[in-house]
Amino acid sequence: MAVNFTTQEGKSDYKVNVGLKADWLPAKFPGIPQEASDALSGSAPWQSQVAIVLPHQGAASYDIGLDADLRKVSSYLPSPLDKPAGEPLPLSVKVKGGLNGFMLTGSAGKQNRFNSEWIFAKKQVTLARAAWQTDAGATPPLPGSPSLTLNLPPLDGEKWLALLAPAIKQGGGSGQVGGFNFPTTVALKTPQLMLGGQAWHKLQLTAEKQLGGTLVSAKGDEVDGNLRIADRGPWRADINYLYYNPQFSTDKNGPAATNPLAAAEKVSFRDWPSLMLRCKSCWVMGQNLGKVEADLANQGDTLTLDHGLIDTGKGRMTASGLWKQNAQEERSSLKGKLLGSKIDETAAFFGITTPAEGRALRCRFRPLLAWPTVEAAGRHPQRRVDD
Repeated sequence: MAVNFTTQEGKSDYKVNVGLKADWLPAKFPGIPQEASDALSGSAPWQSQVAIVLPHQGAASYDIGLDADLRKVSSYLPSPLDKPAGEPLPLSVKVKGGLNGFMLTGSAGKQNRFNSEWIFAKKQVTLARAAWQTDAGATPPLPGSPSLTLNLPPLDGEKWLALLAPAIKQGGGSGQVGGFNFPTTVALKTPQLMLGGQAWHKLQLTAEKQLGGTLVSAKGDEVDGNLRIADRGPWRADINYLYYNPQFSTDKNGPAATNPLAAAEKVSFRDWPSLMLRCKSCWVMGQNLGKVEADLANQGDTLTLDHGLIDTGKGRMTASGLWKQNAQEERSSLKGKLLGSKIDETAAFFGITTPAEGRALRCRFRPLLAWPTVEAAGRHPQRRVDD
């Protein structure tokens, strides 16, 4: 790195002007996760001017300007951070601050602009507030409260989760990674997010760290609801509306997401959270299920269902059951009741025609499925239906 500097002593202060110039390898920057480092190659020449003011009385201040040329850098990070070598990408950063913190603003290319506030406290560097916006003509305003606000182009959520998972696991949701503190509230807006085999449109996501857990809110064309992720105890999902019709690919190397359950030779419930689900209006696999409720509890190698409910308005099903899987045994069991004021209306709701008309529907199944062993899984399940 080349360094040059000049000094100037005035009546009220002492000025230091520093010029910096270098050509660095972004993949070698300290603090970058290994997964991100592996996706970067090439070098980035940059230059910077640092103006430091040391007043005879009062606090020191500094003003920094940095310009970099990322033309030689290639990135295999998920969009919008992917980039081939040779494609121009100018980076401009301006920093203004003092001993307690600084403001950092800038632009990456012609479309991306960012704004942030950083604070020095207790031997930690804290990102207090930040905003990043795509297709912005001006620097985006900072959010009113401590948070990170992102307005981004369409995203592949599967790829981003795979990339960020190690850092999230290291931080443990505390907003701290290494020597840096980050906002515990993150808001994301995107026209499309690919996740779970489905495109979620006009999506607004907010994750907020709270006492005892994290509250995730989602609102878009296909979803409107909240998920409380508890540090201990069951998670709770309160959903006003959900439309979920995933399109999984059978090609593991294809662009579409693959079904994680189908890809696994065995499904382990041990890392699954217990979940209380309350959905007022649910569409799943193209079928309007109406009101859906369930209490799923993780008991090691067993997943149990209590308070299972599907109420379409034309019919009502309640159910309980369990799914057990370990090295010695695989077993599934489901029992419940199916009720409807008119059997033909209940069937028609699901697109089924029946000659029975105007009759009430009332039946009980116990159990619908019961597979006691792995070997028996290929046989017909035991079942019993009482009319």
